[in-house]
Amino acid sequence: MSVLATTRVGRYYRTTVPREVRRLLGIKEGDEVEWAFEDGKVVVRKGAGDVTKCPFCGYEADASKFKPLRDPWKFRFYEVKMLECPRCYSTFNYYFGISPRNGKVSEFVIRIRPGSAVKGNRL
Repeated sequence: MSVLATTRVGRYYRTTVPREVRRLLGIKEGDEVEWAFEDGKVVVRKGAGDVTKCPFCGYEADASKFKPLRDPWKFRFYEVKMLECPRCYSTFNYYFGISPRNGKVSEFVIRIRPGSAVKGNRL
């Protein structure tokens, strides 16, 4: 693992997110940043303010608006979430990860099952 940048911890234990990390994760002023502890390492990623898009109906919203159908799991370097769209009730897997080779952010979705626009007529 290569070091992207180094910062100092200042008063009140504050630090600055380095320019290289902000560019890599697409972080802008006002965005949330998540600090997670995974496999003995601290992982920094862009927070819940990310917009997720349903691959079936095109509905776009904050990731928290989609219903998680199971606990997230790891696939290679991706964190995978199975989500249900609140508008069309379709199911899809959302993959998000940072490549250990080149440090690039990668995210994509895989369609699982189309839903019904009427909640009572779900498959």
